[in-house]
Amino acid sequence: MDEREVLIQTILDNPADDAARLVYADWQQEHGDEAHAELIRLQCARAAKKGKPGARERELLNRPENAVLIERGNTFERGFVTEARYAAGGVGPEGPVNELDDVPLDRVLFVDCCDYGDEWPTLDEAQRLAKHPVARRVRRVSFFEYTLDAGILRALAKSPHLLNLRDVVFSSSGTDSAALAALLLAKSVRGVERLLIQGDTDFTDIAQPLACVLADPRAARLRLLWITPDFTAASLADALLAAPDLPELQVRLPDRAEWLTREVRAALRAKYGKRVAFPTRWANTDTFK
Repeated sequence: MDEREVLIQTILDNPADDAARLVYADWQQEHGDEAHAELIRLQCARAAKKGKPGARERELLNRPENAVLIERGNTFERGFVTEARYAAGGVGPEGPVNELDDVPLDRVLFVDCCDYGDEWPTLDEAQRLAKHPVARRVRRVSFFEYTLDAGILRALAKSPHLLNLRDVVFSSSGTDSAALAALLLAKSVRGVERLLIQGDTDFTDIAQPLACVLADPRAARLRLLWITPDFTAASLADALLAAPDLPELQVRLPDRAEWLTREVRAALRAKYGKRVAFPTRWANTDTFK
């Protein structure tokens, strides 16, 4: 990574620390972007006081390089767009895959790559996204009501830029579980924090791929594993019971699964304590944003 990316990565790793943002503001000023430096400082100061935007801040936000982001429904917080919302409609024809060079990497922290139908990328588009530096900003990939070609996940897994991928969501969506594990274990991924699989799709083959994920040292970053489909197998419990000790991991399993007998539940509770639950309702995917 170049010097700019190193500074932004520090912000990504410490999102609540204004000091990292102010260091970047100094760097921006030294490299000719005094307006962005001033915006960062103004918004950080205002956030600390919980005040309202002043005239100068509004003036800076109206500058073309910022207005183009705001016009797409994004909001600047302490100098940066926290989540690039224009990516939330898909990365197909209307999403960032065809606009990669328009994503201002100097002021966008996270890109949310989502699908709400059948317009997630083709294999060629996924390969382009994987190679592009914008992939450094991808925090979340999510799929809704869609059966995803395993080749697309494997193409994304080859990206050298996915170090900030945190959340992976499959909601009423299916794919090859081994390909899903390949994405979670991609070389550039430092560790996914939340994995959600819910709906009526068939994930009876999830146990072995999940066991590989849980055995990886990066699983120490995993905070939430939520799997709700009834179509899972008893081997899923075996994988969870054989997993290394992950004291921060919260586990949610399908309450209606026939293999979740009283004995199996007791064994899981013995290992995970109050961190394992068997919800009857699906997760609210909004909490994964």
